[in-house]
Amino acid sequence: MATVGAVQGTVKNNYMASLGAGVYAGSSGSITGNVIDGSINGIVFSAAATITDNTVTNSGYWGIVSYAYGGVGATVQSNRIANAGHGGIYAEEANDTYKNNTITHSVIGVEFNCNAITVTSNTINDASIGLDQVPATYSGINSYSNVATIRNGGCAGGAPRPTVALPPKVGVPLRAGSQ
Repeated sequence: MATVGAVQGTVKNNYMASLGAGVYAGSSGSITGNVIDGSINGIVFSAAATITDNTVTNSGYWGIVSYAYGGVGATVQSNRIANAGHGGIYAEEANDTYKNNTITHSVIGVEFNCNAITVTSNTINDASIGLDQVPATYSGINSYSNVATIRNGGCAGGAPRPTVALPPKVGVPLRAGSQ
């Protein structure tokens, strides 16, 4: 697993296959232009990271995951997620932005977990549920094709959040200045 930890770092233009846990960003920085194939979760972040133009395929659980450890303000944009075992995007943190991503062949496109996140201009194809546990105040516009249920609510009164299988936070830290 590649890790961006205590220092700001960049993971850029790599091909990573059968990683186990994927790429983890624990501090601000960027994950961009990577191809990640066959991991448990493709990209996991817990800080105000910028995650753009990645391709995540064949992940066991989720393509991109936001951990609730201060990941407020992250931008996840123009990524391609395909064949995620459970879902494309799992948002455990409020105030993140998910824009212009393409999610194909998953059970859930975007899991809101009742969080106030920005989800707009995404394309969700071949999913059982497009948007799950969406707050009543959400008003974003996305595109859907072959999606059985576009939107599930269920957030009134503090509905319990589903659990998600997340990888342990272990790996080789990315050193400052390395890519």
